[in-house]
Amino acid sequence: MLAIFGLGVSTSKYVAQHRATDPSRAGAIVGFLLGISVVTGAIAALALYACSPWLASKSLANPDLSQLLRICAVMLMAATFNSVQTGALQGLEAFRQIAQLNVFNALV
Repeated sequence: MLAIFGLGVSTSKYVAQHRATDPSRAGAIVGFLLGISVVTGAIAALALYACSPWLASKSLANPDLSQLLRICAVMLMAATFNSVQTGALQGLEAFRQIAQLNVFNALV
């Protein structure tokens, strides 16, 4: 939640607000929030990756989980980026495309 930082909701709100009246501004907002998502996702992913041995052994009491936490760090980065993309689609009311992407994500 810290990495996603509410970016999907913000994207949805501003795209819906500006899509008809000022599409270029809506596009600029999406681009800006995608950039922010890359930064926050990278910071959170790097922190999780770096702390994974400690988290696995101390918090989870199972050092074998360290590698899985590192894999989750990569997934965290992708989830952060995905939240902004989904928010943009919600703002555009592209619900069919959202459903298709959710099916694809579930299969992957």
